[in-house]
Amino acid sequence: MAAIKRTRLSIEQKVEVIDFVNSGNSQTAAAKKFGLSRPAVNSIMQNVSKLQDAYENEIKYVKRKNVGYDGKSTVLDHILHDWHVRIENDARNLNITGEIIQTKALHFRDLILAKHSEALKSEVKLSLQSFKASKGWLEKFMQRTRGKSKTICGESKSVDMNAVEQKLAKIRKLLTDVRLDCIWNVDEMALQHRTTSARSYVTVNHDGRGTKRCKDRITVTPVVNAAGGTLPLQVIGKSKNPRVLKGVNIDATFNIQYESQKCAWQDGSTMIRLFHRIDRAARLQQKTFYILLDNCSSHLYAARMLDPNGSVDDGFKYNNLVIAFLPPGSTSECQPLDQGIIRSLKAGYRRAMLRTLLDQYDAWQLQRVPKSTDLFPVHSHTDMRNVLNWLKGAYNELSENVIQRCFVKSNVLPALSNLEANTNISRVSSASSDRDKQVEELSNILMNVQLEDDLASCLGLKGDMKTVCDELIHFDKAEPTESTEVNEEYIIIEILTATDSVSTPIDATPVDVDSDDEDVAEIISPKAALEMITDIRLYFDFDSLPNHVDNENLQTLLKKAQKYLHEKIQTEHFKKLTQPKIAQFFSSNIEEKLPVGEK
Repeated sequence: MAAIKRTRLSIEQKVEVIDFVNSGNSQTAAAKKFGLSRPAVNSIMQNVSKLQDAYENEIKYVKRKNVGYDGKSTVLDHILHDWHVRIENDARNLNITGEIIQTKALHFRDLILAKHSEALKSEVKLSLQSFKASKGWLEKFMQRTRGKSKTICGESKSVDMNAVEQKLAKIRKLLTDVRLDCIWNVDEMALQHRTTSARSYVTVNHDGRGTKRCKDRITVTPVVNAAGGTLPLQVIGKSKNPRVLKGVNIDATFNIQYESQKCAWQDGSTMIRLFHRIDRAARLQQKTFYILLDNCSSHLYAARMLDPNGSVDDGFKYNNLVIAFLPPGSTSECQPLDQGIIRSLKAGYRRAMLRTLLDQYDAWQLQRVPKSTDLFPVHSHTDMRNVLNWLKGAYNELSENVIQRCFVKSNVLPALSNLEANTNISRVSSASSDRDKQVEELSNILMNVQLEDDLASCLGLKGDMKTVCDELIHFDKAEPTESTEVNEEYIIIEILTATDSVSTPIDATPVDVDSDDEDVAEIISPKAALEMITDIRLYFDFDSLPNHVDNENLQTLLKKAQKYLHEKIQTEHFKKLTQPKIAQFFSSNIEEKLPVGEK
């Protein structure tokens, strides 16, 4: 009897089996199609949620073709490929020669051994120590990464309108006969989510003591299609687990994909995970999604990781996705999201934010002590829970009409698709555009804010209504959504961690003295805390508390806190004291301190 050949499936292949069965096919049919036994298929179907979660969260580093490769320099291959992708995108006219790649390989090898030698696994460390960037290695590296030697003459890569139009014509041809609900656009926007003005002197841009600039920001990534549909927002913040969202399922509660990144920027890893989410939605709908993107490095990096054989000119393919890049330098003209969708989303967010702050200001005014000099605590109401609620509401209020108008205006759709989109738009009353309606609603709430002079001053929203409204929407437009320089250390840490090349974790968190992460609390010394409590007790000796506050109980608690801090300060003081050495008793210094009669 012939032995049964064992088939080992990857996570991605197991997810394909799940999709095949979920689409209405039997497990027996799945076993025949994928060459599995019936019990193996049953085992896969019993672990659907675990496999789908593992597939979503996996940072996929695509295996390249093995050309006489012994695996010794896997880490350097990934690092060099990542570096090459980012350099090629950011400096298109720079000719990366084989000699440069060899020199850079040795540079990365030395950098890893110098900074992370102790954290490396022994086999990885030995392979790096014996690595030589020979011509044979270079040739195989170029074959593995599909690299080609080419000459760039003059300004052959400079952008001109003819090239832009040719690229757009190619995209329109690609999208011919594609349904409107399968044509998607993805792009990031920076959002200073805790402030309402770029002016440094206004109260909202300082912390509670009025001394430190509030520079908190997040990156928000809308995903929209030409039929007016949307997929869940991606929000990237600095904090991995925001304190106010502890124990909250963000995806289920807000329908938002929350990511963390040390600078709150879109990078290759966060973009790959977003592609996985979009691909999963396409598989569930049994469709192929066509995604239009600009040429920022994180987009290009993720696309090349998912499809090493693709190119910017011909596009990239991954499972149920076809990824096409818009002409460089022209996205402000031909990217649908830039034609008014992002503006509408920001207007909706600021409107929801101002409405909440206005309500909280009214409640604060009712409880405020007359003639008090206290300032309205703006940032106690701009935590991440409120921010995600405001974004959720603004995103849900984006109308299909606005999105379709922006796709038509961008001129990326084929003629028939444009005609269909225009037909859909004409069904909706066009007496006033939804984009203007969003801004009009923001203007109405802004008018109410300006009636409260103190609140308007606090938020930096005083002045001409139209000017202030435009500034409120666009003041953070220039904020970056990704790194503008190639950070070699970040690439090294990311690849070493992803390829499981280290035996101990590497701390990738930079020391940032200007960090304004809402979850990073300032460390206060016991001495400073004792002084604060003493000041509070003195304050209440001259000012009466409201009737609902138990003054006696409060004073008791403050006394206990004073006693505890005083004991802690004394303990720390005694720990610092050291017993003097016996030689000190015979030193001249001690002799000089003795009374005259005892010398």
